[in-house]
Amino acid sequence: QIAEAEKTLVTDFDDERDDPNSKIAILLGNTGDGKSTAANRLVGDRSRMADQGPFKTSNQCESCTQHLSKHKVELEDDEITMTVVDAPGFNDSQGKDRTHANELCAYLKGCGGINQFILVRNSTNYRFDDNIKQMLQRYENMFGKLFWSHLTVLLTRVEKGFAETQFTEAQKDVDIKRHIYTSFRLNENEFNIPVIPIGLDNYEQ
Repeated sequence: QIAEAEKTLVTDFDDERDDPNSKIAILLGNTGDGKSTAANRLVGDRSRMADQGPFKTSNQCESCTQHLSKHKVELEDDEITMTVVDAPGFNDSQGKDRTHANELCAYLKGCGGINQFILVRNSTNYRFDDNIKQMLQRYENMFGKLFWSHLTVLLTRVEKGFAETQFTEAQKDVDIKRHIYTSFRLNENEFNIPVIPIGLDNYEQ
């Protein structure tokens, strides 16, 4: 059964539903891939380790996000308010591999519409295991093929220097796109999925 805290949080999306200038972005991914760190960057955390923002991070393979958490930020110059949502990690280290995933999807669908899904993957190990495939398939089942039109991939741990060079030379952005299209039988001409590298010192763009 979905946690009461998550029911309450989704109810809190009333403000976003009532504001035509409000956008919602939800971060998805495995525990330990840097999801909460990326969420902090998105809401403006410029600290060296991206650990001073509203989303709790961890250096260990422990899940810090056990329930949906969100933070609202106003985008400069755009008069747009973005609500960033950090979803609980799949492959949870505490053995709570989101047994309520389907219910969670249903509640997210009821929040008034997701503008962007952001899949966070560790750039050193970004291929999909069965766990990730099942997670993405649940979201496609809930939101339809339109889910892929609203998906962006963030590949983490691409620091400036060697990691960035390795990312470029290995064409990891092209490879993960190909992997997604093949795994989910998508037409690459129909779905253009952006892939963005990000590191602790490589995030300004």
